[in-house]
Amino acid sequence: MKPLIVIRSSDADFCLLVRHILEGDGFKTALAASDEQALMLVGSRDTDAIILDCQSSVSSAISLCESLKLSPGVADLKIIALVRPDVADRYTELLAAGVDEGFVRPLEPRKFLQVLRQLVRSRLTVNGSRPPFQASLVHGDICLDPSRRRVWRCGHEIALGPIEFRLLCRLLEEPGRALSRDELIASAWQRKVFVDHRTVNVHIGRLRKALKAAAPRDPIRTIREIGYGLAASNEDAGVSGGGDCR
Repeated sequence: MKPLIVIRSSDADFCLLVRHILEGDGFKTALAASDEQALMLVGSRDTDAIILDCQSSVSSAISLCESLKLSPGVADLKIIALVRPDVADRYTELLAAGVDEGFVRPLEPRKFLQVLRQLVRSRLTVNGSRPPFQASLVHGDICLDPSRRRVWRCGHEIALGPIEFRLLCRLLEEPGRALSRDELIASAWQRKVFVDHRTVNVHIGRLRKALKAAAPRDPIRTIREIGYGLAASNEDAGVSGGGDCR
């Protein structure tokens, strides 16, 4: 199976150039014109590496790196950043965010391909297989696939943002327990970022709305003075003191 590389760039001509270089060397490619599309691609397909073009914004690339490293099932994804010569001094920030290797544009294809092949090989396990598949999390009519970063309810696929996805993942890990807002913050947000309890409430509200779009029953319980948990599969949620994956 050919390794799959996602190319994240808003420069269409550059995307096509990099695609030509990679596919000429035996890689498969997928193009992402936005950060949201990049997260969707790496979450839904067996991706080996992502190339981030920092031509327009290094800060945006750093934010995407941090989101990728926190996303279930893709934390070991290899990340290559491409930067302009005038912002090469920000390479240390990219490394801190999780970038594995960086290149200054314009690219030198031979060196670039050599490093990419090494990174892809290093991601494989000793026996040459891909990283182990993560079991789906199922509760009632909700099913979450961590490896592909996809969610279904009553057979309908649901689109969730990165934070809502991580919140649901945490709730599904212990469906019978009430989780405090601090526990949810630790699971869904990066370290050193201040998040207050009201922010958790807002994102839980978004998660509820997305889940109820597929089925009217509210699957999330609000536990006063504690936090949130999942309702039993036959119980409507509200305030108190699952389906097959495809």
